[in-house]
Order: sequence, then structure tokens, then C-alpha cells
Amino acid sequence: MSHEPPSNLLELQRFFARWVMQPQPLHRVAQEQPRHLCESVSAVVRAPDEDTALARLSIYHRMIFARLHASLAEDFPALAAVLGEQGFRALAAEFLVAHPSGGPNLRDVGRPLPGFLARLPRQRSDLAELARLEWARVHAFDARDDRPLTVALLHAAGESLPRVRLVAGTRVLEVRHDVDAVWAAADRDQTIPMAAARPGALLVWKRALVVWHRRLEPWEREPLAWLRSAASSDGVELGELCVRLAPDDDPESVARVWTRLQQWLAEGLLTVAAPGASV
Repeated sequence: MSHEPPSNLLELQRFFARWVMQPQPLHRVAQEQPRHLCESVSAVVRAPDEDTALARLSIYHRMIFARLHASLAEDFPALAAVLGEQGFRALAAEFLVAHPSGGPNLRDVGRPLPGFLARLPRQRSDLAELARLEWARVHAFDARDDRPLTVALLHAAGESLPRVRLVAGTRVLEVRHDVDAVWAAADRDQTIPMAAARPGALLVWKRALVVWHRRLEPWEREPLAWLRSAASSDGVELGELCVRLAPDDDPESVARVWTRLQQWLAEGLLTVAAPGASV
């Protein structure tokens, strides 16, 4: 790396990024890594001396990490509520050191956070599950806005039953704790309980620009897994889905199928499949 100051805009942008896009305090970087950076800040930042130049550049450095912290808090509000302001700030700083932002889009900054939490031996295991739930909600919100299949649309189709699939962004999360109760308490600004052991699965999806999640009922596991396995295809036949909603030979199975299908339609879980579309 040259000792000469940047001679054009691209070099100036690279200089700026080298300093402000790394997570350590700039004075520490200047003291501990002078050979790595090999450049004088005061030769670029107008200032009477190197310390003043670093102080001025630090304004932008702090601003960037404040924005990254705010983005994480926006994507993981329940986790922030559980940890408290100082605890979440400390976690965000540790996370950003391990996973610095690698692109211009804030959308993906928090993607590695659930896995990062799962690898921290001193953290409660339920926090990683809570972060997974919140990231699944982010994913669902950003997914394509599909038009849900409704009972009215189904009646209008007559005998021409459509091929269907899950609405875009739908996810199923296996959990060991009642993180859904923790999330609900945080969302309502209530006292947040300690997560209790409650193995199960959570369904996350979007309807009418609002993200929802709830516990799966036992009968839903197999048909949902089948629907998700067909996500990369052109959907599934509605008649075959009905068979999977009540596969036994119980005389009341027809009524059960309609009740279960109505529940999914009311929740906006299904949409008419378009060729090439996926969840």
C-alpha cells in the first residue's frame, strides 16, 4: 500500500472505507496496525495533526456503526428487549467485529446473527431461537407479495381446481423453547418472561403486508413439509393437498379436510401457483 495520499476519487473512497468500515476505534488501529494501513490520515483529512485528523474521521466511523447497530435493533426488536439497551449494544459490537458489513445493503447485516448467537457458549440457547424467529419474520416481510387464495376465488374456479403453493417467504422453524411467547411479550411492551422449554415448530408467513407466526398443530407438519418440498416446482394439485390434509379413512375426513383447508385459506397461506415461482 502506498504512503502517498489518494490521487483520485476511487483511491479516496478506498482510503475512507479502509478506516471507517472496520470495527475498531481508529486511534487503536493507528497505534496497533500502522504497517497494515501504512498511510497518514492527516495527509488526506484536513487537520493540523494526526490526532485531530483521526478524531475528525472518527465522527464518520461512529456514525456508520451507530447505523449498523440501529439496523440490527430494528430487525431484532425482541432480542434487543430481552438483552436491554446495554446488553444488546455489547452483543451488536461483538457481532459486528466478527461479521463486519460486507456490502452497501443494510438488509443483510443481521443474517449471520442467529448462527453467531448459537455459537456463543455463554449465551442462552433460547436467544438464538428468538433471533431465528425474528430473521424469519424479516425474510417473510421482504418476500414477494403473493395474492392469497380465498374461498371466494376457489368457488369461482368451479371444477377447474388450481395448482397451489405456499405464499412466498413462508418458513417453518423447529424450536425447543417458547420464544413465541417471549416475542409476544416484547411486542406488547409487557414484562418479558424467561423462555421455558416447549419443543415444537413455528410457522412464519406474510398476509396483506403483515407478518404472522404461530405454533404448528400436529396435523400440519406432513402437508406443510410436502408443500415446501414442492416449492421449486409449479405447485401441487389442490386435490392431492386435500388428501394429505386428512389421509385416513375416517368417515368424517371430508369435513376435516374442508375445516383445515378453510383455516389455511383464512390465514392467507396458499396462493395459486405460477410457473417458475417459488417460496
